[in-house]
Amino acid sequence: MKGVLLHAGRGTRLAPLTRDIPKQLIPVANRPVSEYAVRDMRAAGITDIAVVVGEHGQKVSEYYGDGSRLGVNITYVRQDEPRGIAHAVGLCRGFVGDDRFVAYLGDNLTERGIAAHAARFERGPGAMALLCRVPDPSRYGIATLGPGGITKIVEKPAGPGSDLAVIGVYFMTPRVFDVIDSLEPSGRGELEITDALQRMLESGRLGHGFVEGWWRDAGTPAGVIEANRLVLGGGVRVGSSEVSGDTVLAGPVLVGDGCTIRSCVLGPNVSVVAGSALSGRSIRDSVVMAGSVLEGGPDVSGRIVSPRDAPNK
Repeated sequence: MKGVLLHAGRGTRLAPLTRDIPKQLIPVANRPVSEYAVRDMRAAGITDIAVVVGEHGQKVSEYYGDGSRLGVNITYVRQDEPRGIAHAVGLCRGFVGDDRFVAYLGDNLTERGIAAHAARFERGPGAMALLCRVPDPSRYGIATLGPGGITKIVEKPAGPGSDLAVIGVYFMTPRVFDVIDSLEPSGRGELEITDALQRMLESGRLGHGFVEGWWRDAGTPAGVIEANRLVLGGGVRVGSSEVSGDTVLAGPVLVGDGCTIRSCVLGPNVSVVAGSALSGRSIRDSVVMAGSVLEGGPDVSGRIVSPRDAPNK
């Protein structure tokens, strides 16, 4: 089985952070969110991965290289314009060849991974969608279930009759490429993956599975903060950094290498990426990106702090 990591898109929900980097490289517990997808695929035995990149493709390739650092082989595929998930998947036809594959959105995180689902798909249906119950179904593609399985899939319905989101992990065979070729753009001007799944459903080739444990879409600031909290878990971990004796670390807290932390109160649920400098601040429920500087000023809560921020903001 091969993997397709979807790493394009404009990331408008995370602007202005995404003016400089793709949303999938924003850190969660000091790793780019998309790295969790790469590690998840590798844990499922998937080592040949196509990464679909957009306008920030160079930064993605600079981080991942050929994938060998993470034990995978990476091929880069360029999507010139964000024309939908199905369009991005369709660009990988040559890479996939005759193999089954999983398409994984780079801003999705799952607690227990996809290994069990991948094993089931290898011996099962011609396509498989993973589902998770959500409190806000109008934000997602939604599946309706009947006695025989999925009966309907609708993208971001105004009045959903189900709370089962189709999460951003899709198991497929090469048959899906012919389906994608037949799609028309939606009202958003995109080729919707939910339309492709609906076509697979109508032809009797779509199974489903349920996410084990939690799932988070880290495509919004709130999603990043919540994913950070979940992945941090507990405890205090500090890399090779300078931390003053009057600093209080109230875990879970993670501090990377090369940071300077003076007279701060950090935590709970705070991650600080390498090379950041913090002084005289109280920070909780936040992600501090690499190279950020905060010096005095108001308490920080529920924020993604970036090097663009003013030191006293």
